[in-house]
Amino acid sequence: MKLTQTFAAAALAVTAAVVTVEADGITLESVSAKQRYPWNGLVDIDYTITYDNDATLDVDDNLEVMLVDHDVTPAVTNRAITFLQAPLPMTAGSHRITWDANADGVTSRIDKAQFVMKLRHYSEAYMVIDVSGGSATNCYPVDFLNGAPPNGFNTPEYKGNKIVLRRIHPGSYMAGSPANEANRANTAVREKQHRVAFSQPFYIGVFEVTQQQYLNVMGGTNPSEYKGDDGVWQYRPVEKVSWDTVRGGTWPDGKPGSSSFMNKLISKCKSKDPSTGEYTVKVEGFDLPTEFQWEYACRAGTTNALNTTNTFNNASA
Repeated sequence: MKLTQTFAAAALAVTAAVVTVEADGITLESVSAKQRYPWNGLVDIDYTITYDNDATLDVDDNLEVMLVDHDVTPAVTNRAITFLQAPLPMTAGSHRITWDANADGVTSRIDKAQFVMKLRHYSEAYMVIDVSGGSATNCYPVDFLNGAPPNGFNTPEYKGNKIVLRRIHPGSYMAGSPANEANRANTAVREKQHRVAFSQPFYIGVFEVTQQQYLNVMGGTNPSEYKGDDGVWQYRPVEKVSWDTVRGGTWPDGKPGSSSFMNKLISKCKSKDPSTGEYTVKVEGFDLPTEFQWEYACRAGTTNALNTTNTFNNASA
């Protein structure tokens, strides 16, 4: 399997590119990126893909193309000039995807930039953390699922004893409020729209942490004020907890506080070792979402002030 490849590209003064493959049994080659002449904002990216007989594909597999300025490190800053995603073709041979540079706001030549082309294989859509062992256990088993269970996640099992996180694909979106949003002038600097790109997938909780889930991790007494009197308090979101209790520590790059919910949860998360069937493999690298991650997940591809097709303005407020 070919892991890396460089190629010359004429588009927008892009001089080099790197191809990486993260799916076994797949080869990506003969890649070229060319702007159309006369220039109309479109860049054609041609490539050839082959599959080994034992290659297994998932509907979530994607071909990703990022145009990165030489001063930007997307994995660190979550900034990039643009990010293009296309479904991985299920047939071998030559293929083309076209990037609309004008639509992404790239209208001039970009010196010393590069294309980073990635073939990503995604196999698990959900991460489920079993916290039923309570605060005294030394292991919270973690399972990765390709889809929701037959009865869905809206059940006592998943609302009380298991924490469900959804995998969010890499991509980009326009952060900030649209120019026609009501009262935008008052926050014009803070809400100025700009493109934010994610070079790596991440997981985010599907539901708010419930009171039962919180007690399973933290032990002690329930800090929540709204428990209700209908016998299902344990499935309501936990509240009346401080930042230091939830996470603390140095944000976003440092470790959580030693006695925080996040530290107690992460330190005990272990996935199954396929060779032994035991939950002994530490699961790390997840945390509370950043503001950009939260907005990207909640927007789900929408572009208006609200995460729907509606526009927030004085007339509709």
